[in-house]
Amino acid sequence: MPNRRISFLVPRAALICAALLSACSDSTGGGDSTGVALTVSQYGVALSDTAPTGSFFVTTTPSGRLHWQVSSKPAWVTVTPSGGVVDGKPVEVKVTANFGNTEPGVQYGEIGLVSAGGVTQVHVQAEITPNPIASVAPTPVAFAAGVDTVPVTVTNSGRGTLSWSVSSADAWISFLPASGTLGTGQQAVVKAVVDRGPLPVGTASTSIVVHSNAKLANVTVPVNVAVPNDPVPSVSVARLAFGAGVAEQTFWLRNLGKGPLQWTATSANAWVSASPRSGTVAAGDSTLVTTQVDHAAAGNASGTLTLSSNARTGNLDVPVAVSSSGAFSGLTVLDHSVVDAEFSTAAGVLVTVSTGPDRLNIVDPELGTIRTVALAQPPLSVAIRPDGAYALVGHDGFVSYVNLAAGTIEHRYAVTCEALDVILPANGWAYVYPRRDQWAQIRQINLATGQETDGPTVYAGATGRLHPSGNFVYTATSGLSPSNVDKSDVRGGPMKALYSSPYWGDYTFGSPIWFSDDGARLFTSGTNVFRASAVQSEDMRYAGKLVGAAGLAWVTSSTAAARTVAVSTDGGVRSYDNAYLALKGSIPLPSFAGAGGAAVAAGGRFAFFNRVGGKLYVLVKADPSGNLARDWGLAVVSISDVP
Repeated sequence: MPNRRISFLVPRAALICAALLSACSDSTGGGDSTGVALTVSQYGVALSDTAPTGSFFVTTTPSGRLHWQVSSKPAWVTVTPSGGVVDGKPVEVKVTANFGNTEPGVQYGEIGLVSAGGVTQVHVQAEITPNPIASVAPTPVAFAAGVDTVPVTVTNSGRGTLSWSVSSADAWISFLPASGTLGTGQQAVVKAVVDRGPLPVGTASTSIVVHSNAKLANVTVPVNVAVPNDPVPSVSVARLAFGAGVAEQTFWLRNLGKGPLQWTATSANAWVSASPRSGTVAAGDSTLVTTQVDHAAAGNASGTLTLSSNARTGNLDVPVAVSSSGAFSGLTVLDHSVVDAEFSTAAGVLVTVSTGPDRLNIVDPELGTIRTVALAQPPLSVAIRPDGAYALVGHDGFVSYVNLAAGTIEHRYAVTCEALDVILPANGWAYVYPRRDQWAQIRQINLATGQETDGPTVYAGATGRLHPSGNFVYTATSGLSPSNVDKSDVRGGPMKALYSSPYWGDYTFGSPIWFSDDGARLFTSGTNVFRASAVQSEDMRYAGKLVGAAGLAWVTSSTAAARTVAVSTDGGVRSYDNAYLALKGSIPLPSFAGAGGAAVAAGGRFAFFNRVGGKLYVLVKADPSGNLARDWGLAVVSISDVP
């Protein structure tokens, strides 16, 4: 008979039980009873976050002696004891849930027990109910002298979703963000910002309250603010520009802080002087400073008038520019065609981008000068940083970052789209709107790293406009019906979508859009006007219409001039009263000189008020019938000629 190999299938539990029989014994050396089965008092244990501990009993049937051991359990429970001997008397086994940061809900698991008397299981169930808890740190919140912003951390130290908001009874402290939601264990950092303007010198106290849906009471945190003698200098001009025949200008030096401002005016340029050259300005007061330049010594030059003081913010530099050219007046024919244009009231310059050749043009209407910066590729769009120091030019596949004072390109950043429109806030980021691809993302560029990330989704062809506050971007759709406007927050860098207008098809918006210089009005190319507000319930609410045109190509407004000027898509330029947007009349534009001296009509394309509202700069284009080689110009209109 041939040899045969005979195999036996032995259950894993039986092997464990066998191991227990051979390895386990009690302290007296006694072994397990034969024929005794392991049993439990119940086959389920129910736990909860309010009752995290339960128990069951291990015994035998019939009564006898057995070694037993926990062979398996869920990771979120502790079993005590985890093994031992049952000898006639039942053994209590406690089960404790360790919930940690587990989200609310019901969890299930099984506890496995093994012995020489067989195996068994106990089911365990744990119910976790929502119980968010708001914790705040630090407490108290202290603003030391010179510190205007303090980070405050809100933590959900409970379970479930915590909906929270933070507020104060005093308007001189604000929060960013002021509300939000947090999951279990999550944190949010709130920037608490203090405005010492209305506070007296000394120590100011208030409290901030964190409201939430937590079962516990709202959290109140005391706040202490040190308010030292702290003068803050400010000047009424962004720069001093001296064109031909202008040798003297004045500006106001103000003290916006607390305590007396002791100041002195100096310059490294011998051709500029100030009178008085020093003095003291009380808190909230101002003094008139007269500046003079020596044209013969300066020629065409730029320099700085430095105001040194006892302010902690350091010296205040006022740019000074001198030119032998006169300020532009009437119509100046430009040597380039304008693709896009923006005006900086801070720097007092008009920036255009043009093709053939590809360049950026820095037009100074007050000095009568034009500086150019060569571009590597045709430009599509341009934006100016609010302080007038830099411009961003959009191209196909990249953007150029231009230092306007130096007239140089400091950096080129790759971007994955055609830059139909660009926005350049003062937050260290740039935003690029794509021309193509229908539904696409706004591209966001971190200017420090050059990294591109995706922003909110828009319909390709949309354009944006930075609110005068510098904190928000409004995006106008194009090519969709109905049109709409969306608002985003850019204070943190990347765009954070907030909300859309309250209308959907009720009013025409259109792209592009513009703001009044005080930020209170939003003008649309569809001629409708809306409010602009930091309060959502008041934001983008209908506020009238600019009558007289079917569509608008550009809008500018000046609080100082008390006028709003709109350029129609047909080239007409109209003036409106700021109070009620009543049409005041059309603004006549100078003509180009054509062949044989014949007048060629001009149509408006862009319009900008200067800082003080005394002049209106209109970029105009000659009627095509004139067949002019140079058909773009700058028309300078005095406010006295604006109806």
